[in-house]
Amino acid sequence: MRKEVFIAVILGAILGLIVAFGVWRANNALRVVNNTNQPVNNKLQTPSPTPKSNASFSIARPQNYEVVVESPVTVTGLTKPNSLVAIYADTKDYLSYSSQAGEFNIEVGLIGGINNLLISSEEAIAPLILVYTTALSLDQASASPTPASLDPVRQKLQEKLDQVSNKPNSYVGTVTDKTEGGIQIKNGSAEIKQITITEATSFVHIDGTSKEVKFSDLGIGDYIAAVGYKDTNNLLSAMRVIITTQAEVSKRKILFGKVTSFSKAQLEVIAGTQKYLIPSNKTLKIYSVDKENSQKAVAFSTIKEGDSIVALGTLEADKLTPKTIYLLN
Repeated sequence: MRKEVFIAVILGAILGLIVAFGVWRANNALRVVNNTNQPVNNKLQTPSPTPKSNASFSIARPQNYEVVVESPVTVTGLTKPNSLVAIYADTKDYLSYSSQAGEFNIEVGLIGGINNLLISSEEAIAPLILVYTTALSLDQASASPTPASLDPVRQKLQEKLDQVSNKPNSYVGTVTDKTEGGIQIKNGSAEIKQITITEATSFVHIDGTSKEVKFSDLGIGDYIAAVGYKDTNNLLSAMRVIITTQAEVSKRKILFGKVTSFSKAQLEVIAGTQKYLIPSNKTLKIYSVDKENSQKAVAFSTIKEGDSIVALGTLEADKLTPKTIYLLN
């Protein structure tokens, strides 16, 4: 009896192995068929191209809408190493080279009131609005009194903190509303700004000449710069309000280009892929500039075909009316 049971167990195990082997063979056969029916892709995957970042160009100081109490002011920033930087200012224009580290420091003379600067490298351009007033002293434009009880080290630190926190600000824009104690303006970004007027607020009208005026002389639609201190709600308490004429800055242009043809009356220049006509005029200033940024005045007739130039002026369609041309040597 035991012998028969043993034989039955052995036969059952052998039968189980045979069935398992058959199932394994069938699965392998199906896997091969499936793989054969699928198309084989022998092509290498092409990686997505990495987008090129734009050349770095930034203005470190002064900040936009900063209140300046001394002229000239030094405009500092970063761009490509050893590259050109041009500044279109309200009166004189400027051209300089950046350092090997890409830093540039250009002294710019300012006019009283609102200064609209256009700062450009060959790859990028940035506007900068500054408010220049001599009505505020350096002390007024820096810090509030520091308690005398502080020790010398802490006192100096506190003075530095005060200079940062109490630096005057400016709001620039068009007057949209006027009340007995305040002004509302809309700035260039279409933002509404509120300004508080006190008995200590002074008013000046600048239009070629400077003239002290009164609050009653200010009207809706006037273009102003209000200088003062902001509270935590961004309400500006004005110390000085400058009434002036809004400059037409949208047509200002700085071209880095090459002369393709010339005559006694005008140049044809290509900048990027665009062609421009640049006529001569009686007020045009032309400077020859070398790699050391040494500049000297030259005549319009000095410019020849193939010359590289930087032209600053106002643009109408493809015609640039130049204010300053720099001839690069």
